[in-house]
Amino acid sequence: MKFFNSILFLCKLGILSSLSLRRMSLKMGTIAVFGGTGITGRECVYQALKGGNKVVVLARDPSKMLVPEGSGGPAANTLLKDPKLTVIQGDVTKQASVDSVFESDPDISGVIVALGGKTKDVGPTMLTDGTSCIISAMKNKSSAKRIVVVTS
Repeated sequence: MKFFNSILFLCKLGILSSLSLRRMSLKMGTIAVFGGTGITGRECVYQALKGGNKVVVLARDPSKMLVPEGSGGPAANTLLKDPKLTVIQGDVTKQASVDSVFESDPDISGVIVALGGKTKDVGPTMLTDGTSCIISAMKNKSSAKRIVVVTS
């Protein structure tokens, strides 16, 4: 409660605006995204970048890291390029590939899992195997404590 009262006091003095307070609470270190080349994952990557975050994506095919249709406007479906974006080629079901994401940036503070696909394309155990690799890497290669799992 004391922290909250201090923040309100600083806002009243004009030292902190509500806008800067909102930016403070949303700003993270680097965000790791698994499944970032899918429809939902692209949107997650795009929104994280627009929010000012650095993003690391593990992709089987980096050429599929495209601007999303939903919020990409006229640039939709073109290759997503941003200085804050790193795309690593790999397979989420391979522990070494997942580890390489966390080894690429020591500042990863959050993880988004947007895995999906048709079983005939990705196999019957990709979701469970991939998520297991991600959790293992978070425990052993990272200090990240936040994970969000999204599906569509």
